[in-house]
Amino acid sequence: MWNDLVMRLGVALLLGALIGLERQWRSRYVGLRTNTLLTIGSAAMMYFGLAISKNDPLNTVHVVAAIITGIGFLGAGIIIQEGVTVRGCSTAATLWCSVAVGLFAGARHFMEAAILTVFIALANPSLRPIVHYINKKTSASSERSGQKVAAE
Repeated sequence: MWNDLVMRLGVALLLGALIGLERQWRSRYVGLRTNTLLTIGSAAMMYFGLAISKNDPLNTVHVVAAIITGIGFLGAGIIIQEGVTVRGCSTAATLWCSVAVGLFAGARHFMEAAILTVFIALANPSLRPIVHYINKKTSASSERSGQKVAAE
């Protein structure tokens, strides 16, 4: 029993750290520790949900729903509006994805957790240049028409 819990939390820790490393490297205000703690916490809650729900799978659904609702509140606290610009949406979305990794790890779906981690770790840095390119093009077009465009 303890070995199983340690395995689930260990996988969540490693995968959450991988996600958090990219955010920390980019000097985001929510990085390594927060993403790692969220994956560990969601894995622990999933483990707990499965443990108490052996005879009633619907209880597990309730635990997962509560976790997702809770991360929604945390994510909302990260999003900041500065005038017409909104910042932190990508960070909040990354945290939401980190929780999904933890849920997979907590349910012993290690391969799925690892695949999701790869997708998350690739999405942030690989899509950033595309976003900047589009914003640059849109900004140039908007400046000609007198509108202002907010960056991601």
